[in-house]
Amino acid sequence: MDLIVADVDLLEFDAMYQIKPGGSISKLTPSGDNCLWFKVSADEEGWEQEVGKHIFLVKHGDTWSKFVVDYTAPAVIADPGVSPSTEESITGVVEFTFGFKSATGNLQELELDIYLGENAGKNRNYANHLGINLPAGSDAVAAWVDEVVEGYSQLDSKFHGLLAAAGYDTSAEADANKETLKSNIFYTGDEKAGTWTIKLDTAVLNVDKIEFLVAVKDDKGAQWGHNNYTAYPGEVKAFLYSVTLPVTNTTQNKSYGTIQAAITASSCRRHHCSCCRHV
Repeated sequence: MDLIVADVDLLEFDAMYQIKPGGSISKLTPSGDNCLWFKVSADEEGWEQEVGKHIFLVKHGDTWSKFVVDYTAPAVIADPGVSPSTEESITGVVEFTFGFKSATGNLQELELDIYLGENAGKNRNYANHLGINLPAGSDAVAAWVDEVVEGYSQLDSKFHGLLAAAGYDTSAEADANKETLKSNIFYTGDEKAGTWTIKLDTAVLNVDKIEFLVAVKDDKGAQWGHNNYTAYPGEVKAFLYSVTLPVTNTTQNKSYGTIQAAITASSCRRHHCSCCRHV
C-alpha cells in the first residue's frame, strides 16, 4: 500500500531507514514517488509483514523526520466463535451461532458445509453435503431468506429437510415462510463484527449427527477456517454434534428418512441457485 506522509519529501532525501517491530533495520532508497510504499503482501510463499509499529526515519540535510506505521494484518477472528459446544449431546430445537469479527475490513460471508447422520465425521462424503453461503448483514441475510423461499421449488430436494428443520412449512404461504425463516436464520451486529444464528429442530432432521464445516471471509482477503477438508485438512474447522432424538421420533416423523436417503444416494449436481451451494 502507498502512504502519503505530510510535510516530508520522499522523492529525494539524504538517508532513510526503516526500523521494524522486531528491531531489524533496513536502509531504503527513493522509489520515484512522493509516498511510502509499505509492503503488505508478496509472491514469496510464507512471507508476512511484521505486525506492529514500523518506524521510518528520513534525513534531509541536518533534519531528521520520523513517522510510524502501526500495521495490523488482515484477519478474521472468532469472537466468540461457534456455539454450542460439541462436548455434549444436543436435542430439540438448537440455536447454532457463529460469531466473528474482521481485524481490518468488513465481514463478507459465512460458508457452511453441512453433513448429516452417517455422512458426518470420518465418513463424510463431499458429494452428499449441504452447502450454504450466508452473507454478512441483517438485511443481506433477510434478502437471502426471501430468495430461498421464492426459489424453493427449484432447490435440490435434499435442502428441503434442512429448511423444514428451520421452520419452513410446505402448506404455508410464502410470506409466512419468509417470516418464520427470518426468525430462525438471521444476523446481528455490523459489518466489522457480527453473529450468524441458525435455529434447527433436530427432531425434524431425524439424524443422530450434525456436522458443520465452517469458513468465514472478509473483504480484505482474510479467512477463518476452511470447509474443504481434502485440500486443507490441517485448517478445516469442523464442529460435529451428537444428537439425542426423542424415543417416539421414529414413528412420529418419518418424512426426513426419505430426504436423508436421497442425500446419500445423490450425486453432486451443479445448480444455479445463489442461496444453496454445490461446488
